[in-house]
Amino acid sequence: MGKKIRLSILTPASQFYDEDVDYVLLRATEGEIVIMPGHTALTCALDYGIMKIVVDGKELKATLMGGFVEVSPNKITLLSDAAEWPENIDVARAKASEERAMRRIATGGKEIDADRVDRAVRRAKLRIQASSHKNK
Repeated sequence: MGKKIRLSILTPASQFYDEDVDYVLLRATEGEIVIMPGHTALTCALDYGIMKIVVDGKELKATLMGGFVEVSPNKITLLSDAAEWPENIDVARAKASEERAMRRIATGGKEIDADRVDRAVRRAKLRIQASSHKNK
């Protein structure tokens, strides 16, 4: 077994994940980054995306809905608005959410909160995309 790094993922709802991992690939606002044991200290903002967690050579995927990551050589602390395993995603609900948001864009006027609707569309599309990446 090789060297590991601790990954802790926290959301407002729960401690989503807290285990030692081989490495993590995630989407920061500036692009994708890979974090491995011994990584230099880093703090950055996260974008919406599908995170890949590798543990003992096995790949897990999870959605991340933005947030921040703080990295030290032996620990990754990730704070996200939400995180989900693909197998827990309700695809029908995600599609309905996307449709509602798209209708709001089409029929909205000055009262529409464009940022909020944009985030809803991005979340729904990410959930739909992630649902095809179920962990085994």
